[in-house]
Amino acid sequence: MVKTFEHKLRMKTGSNKSTRIEDESWAMDHFWNFHLLWTTLLVSLGFAALVTFYFLHDVDKGFRLDVFAVVFIITYPCSYISTWLANKKSFIMRSWCRKHDWKFSRNSAGMGNIGHVTELQKSKLFDFHGDSSYTMSKTLGDHDVALTRHAREHRGKQNTRASTFLFMNYEGHCPDMIIHGHHMKDMIKLPGQMPTVKFESEEFNSKWTIRSDDAKAAFDRIDQSTMEYLLSIDMPLIIEFIGGLVIIQSQVDTIQNRLRLIKFVEGLSMAVPDDLMPPIDILPDDSSS
Repeated sequence: MVKTFEHKLRMKTGSNKSTRIEDESWAMDHFWNFHLLWTTLLVSLGFAALVTFYFLHDVDKGFRLDVFAVVFIITYPCSYISTWLANKKSFIMRSWCRKHDWKFSRNSAGMGNIGHVTELQKSKLFDFHGDSSYTMSKTLGDHDVALTRHAREHRGKQNTRASTFLFMNYEGHCPDMIIHGHHMKDMIKLPGQMPTVKFESEEFNSKWTIRSDDAKAAFDRIDQSTMEYLLSIDMPLIIEFIGGLVIIQSQVDTIQNRLRLIKFVEGLSMAVPDDLMPPIDILPDDSSS
C-alpha cells in the first residue's frame, strides 16, 4: 500500500514536467472566453442527455425534452462559472509561485517531495485516498514545504468538502500529537482516540485541545513559549505532529489564507523548543504581493 501511494505521487510529480502550462490570464481580465463557452456547452449537452436518457427516460412518453432543457439550463452556467473560477484561482497561485520561485501544479505534483509516506498513511487529518489539487511546493535547505487543496473520500465517493493542508518535515523529535481548537465534543472519549493532555493553564485548555498517547513528551514539546504563541493565534486550525512531519489543516483555500498558514508555521518554529524545530524563514519579504 505504501509503495502504491509513493508511486502515485512520483508519477504525478514526473508527469508535471511534460504538462503544458495553460494561459489562464484571461480569467483575470474578463469573464467571457470563447473556447470555454464551447467546451462547457458540449460538456453540458452531453451531461444533460446522459441524465435525461439513462435516469429520467419515460418509456411511454419517449425522450423527455423538457427534462433535458431544465438539466442543461442548470448545468451550463454552473459548469462555466466553476471552470472560470478554477482558472482564475490557478492563475493567481501560479503567478505567485513563479514570482517567488515556488513550484505549482493543478494536481498533486510536488507532494512527492515531502516523502514521509508512512506518516501520511497513518495521519488522522490527511486521507491519501482523496484528491489533491492546486499544489504549491518549495525546498528550503533541509525543509520541504507543500500546500494543497485536498478532498477526502468517504465510502469510496469523493467528498466535495475540501480542506487546505500545509506539510513540512522537521528534524526534531515529537510524539504523535493532534492540536485543535477546543470544543464541547472534546468531553466525549471516542474509541481509538488519543487521550487529552491537560496543562496548568486553564486559559490554554479552554482554547486548545492537545491529544497524545505520550503525555509527558507532549508537556515537553508544548512549553510556555508555544502555549503563548498558540493563544495569540486567531485562526481555526488543526495541527498534527506525526513522525517527522507537521501537518496543518484549514478550511479556507485562497492565496491569502495560504500565506497566513505559512506565516503561522514560521511563528510556530520560533515558538517551539529548538530541539523540536529550529526557526525557519519560508516567505520572502515581498510575499504579500
